Amino acid sequence: MKRANRDGLIVSEPGYRFNEQNNAVAAWQNTLNPPPPNERISEERAARGREVFVRAGCIRCHAGAYLTNNRVIAADVVGTEPSRAKALKKTEKVFGEPVLYAPDTPVPIPKGAKVLKVPTDQLDREQIRLSFAHGDSPGGYKVPSLIGLAWSTSYLHDGGVAVGPKVSSGFRARSKRHRP
Repeated sequence: MKRANRDGLIVSEPGYRFNEQNNAVAAWQNTLNPPPPNERISEERAARGREVFVRAGCIRCHAGAYLTNNRVIAADVVGTEPSRAKALKKTEKVFGEPVLYAPDTPVPIPKGAKVLKVPTDQLDREQIRLSFAHGDSPGGYKVPSLIGLAWSTSYLHDGGVAVGPKVSSGFRARSKRHRP
C-alpha cells in the first residue's frame, strides 16, 4: 500500500487510531506563534526595510497574513543552486495512487482494514511536478512564511542559504532575483 509520506511511514502507537497522534500534534503546532523579536527597530528603519522588500519584489511571494503564497517556484526562476530542487526526482518511479487507512482504524492495523483513496483532483499538477522534479521539471522550492524570521539563522528557499553582510556559513545568494 502506498502511503501519504514519501517514505511510506506514518507513526501511530498501539491503542490509538491511525494517524490520530499526528493530527493532534499538527493541531497543536497550528496554535503556536513565535515570540516577538528581541531587537526593537525604529519606525524609520522598518519603513526602509519595507521599501527594500517591496522594491526587490519579495512581496510578490511573501505576502498576505502568513507572508507566503504557499507556492513552489521553479529552481531556475529562484536563481539559486538547483541540486536540492531535484533531490526527490527518483520518487517519480515509486509514486502511486495515494491512499490511507480510514481515520477510525485502530492501531495495530488489523488485516482487511478499510483503505480510502486520497482525493487529488483539486491539486495543481504543475506544483506537484515542481515539488518533486517529476518529468522534465527543473524542480523548485516552496515559498516559506517569513513569520518568525528573526528567530532563524538562514534564509531563502529552504534555510540553506545564509545572507547578510557578515555571512559566516552557507553562501551568498546569487544576484539574479526571481520573478515568479
